[in-house]
Amino acid sequence: MTGHGHGAARNEQAAVTVEIRSVNNRFLKTTVYGEVSAEIQSMVEETLRNIIKRGTVSVRLRVERFDPEQYKLNETAIAAYQDQLRRLTHQTDVPLAAILALPGVVLEPQTSETDDQTTELVQQALGAALDELQQMRAREGASMLENLNANLSSFRVLLDEVEKLAPRVVENFSQRVRERIQNLLAKFEIATQPADVIREIGLFAERADIAEETVRLRSHLQQFDKTTASSESNGRRLDFLIQEFLRETNTIGSKAQDAEIANCVVEMKTIIERIREMVQNVE
Repeated sequence: MTGHGHGAARNEQAAVTVEIRSVNNRFLKTTVYGEVSAEIQSMVEETLRNIIKRGTVSVRLRVERFDPEQYKLNETAIAAYQDQLRRLTHQTDVPLAAILALPGVVLEPQTSETDDQTTELVQQALGAALDELQQMRAREGASMLENLNANLSSFRVLLDEVEKLAPRVVENFSQRVRERIQNLLAKFEIATQPADVIREIGLFAERADIAEETVRLRSHLQQFDKTTASSESNGRRLDFLIQEFLRETNTIGSKAQDAEIANCVVEMKTIIERIREMVQNVE
């Protein structure tokens, strides 16, 4: 699911800003950007995993410190660079600006970003950003649920039609068998027993019976409704149910040898595919 969140926190020593972006992904992939310690990065990733179950999530952290004493120049390194540059350039006056960008000249803050105060600021800003992200994802989820319910309603209408047409399949087959046997009897004067016809019709009726598949589909629909009504993250469960929808629908299409049922099955599979695309992004 897609979303964006922004959070900020500050005290007298530092200010922290956090920006989170999330796009659709069947799995969870997190990336943390920013010059922060491994401990803070690990804390951020763990927090994301506890809250978000699916999506490609990128987090940008920015820590700004206000204490000027935190940053100092390495006078020993500067002197060494100046000596080397004088020897190389044969100049006595080496511009300090040319040296400041060299490695090791500006000392890193003595207080690491992993100190308690900075970590607390990051947690506050991250919490605010996640709240905003989740609100946006919740709005998208509500819209997605409305779309899912509309597709499921259409699916139920088609399933009702399949169940209504199912008894006619055996009746039509029975009529075709009788007509075929009558034609053969008239043409070749072959004698046959009514029991043979009844047995053939019975075997076909058993093969073409889709009652078990429709019952399971009804059960899957109920489970789908129950899952979407839950407040828990159940995207993977919905994935599994959609696979079962497709399995039962395919079986109905292969067993029920009827043109109208076949048309319904095609429409049902189209709806399943639309639902699958949405469900893969559900938290």
